[in-house]
Amino acid sequence: MVHPWHLVMITMTNRPFIIFTAMSITAHAALFGLWPSTDHKPEASQKSDIEIGLVMLPKIEKIHTSSHQQMPQQPLSKTVSMQSKPVEAPPAPPVQMPEPATEKHDDNTSTKPENSESVESASPSDAKGPIVSIAAAPLYSRNRAPVYPADALRHGWEGEVWLVVSVSRSGTVSGVEIDKSSGYPVLDETAIETVQDWHFTPARFGSEPVVGTVRIPIRFRIKRT
Repeated sequence: MVHPWHLVMITMTNRPFIIFTAMSITAHAALFGLWPSTDHKPEASQKSDIEIGLVMLPKIEKIHTSSHQQMPQQPLSKTVSMQSKPVEAPPAPPVQMPEPATEKHDDNTSTKPENSESVESASPSDAKGPIVSIAAAPLYSRNRAPVYPADALRHGWEGEVWLVVSVSRSGTVSGVEIDKSSGYPVLDETAIETVQDWHFTPARFGSEPVVGTVRIPIRFRIKRT
């Protein structure tokens, strides 16, 4: 059995050896501490499932476009419509119609000429200027009104007779025809007998009187009070 005192003595006597030993142990411990352990395995780096790659895109050339593309202007063809002015024909010479003088007749009968006549042409050789045709017209100032027939008054017959009167160059009546009857023979005969004694302004062609016709109505109306 070693006495503690002996240890102290050994320690005290071998002091240089102990210091060297302690330093050696310390150096070896430091080396072991710095040496990487073979049992320690570094953590494996986690691999990502997503691979990211860079792809170089081709360079896109910028195309400058104008918002308002100017269309080539085409010259507008101006069409000028030439409107030919109508040629004004010289006005026809007016036909002068004489205005017959008004005359009071019997209240029961009335006469009125119609201005549609046929005129026989007679062209004078010495006529100058425009030739004017004038139709025949009755002279009411010299013509008597028809007398209302007694039988027609008694029966109350009324009507209108249209006559076609042929007028000579002198203005007298050369013929009378019924164009439209009144429906009563007594009224038609009275109208014919009355007009046969009438006088007319003869028709004229230029300055010469010609034979013509005129269509006139004879109206029979009973005046009731």
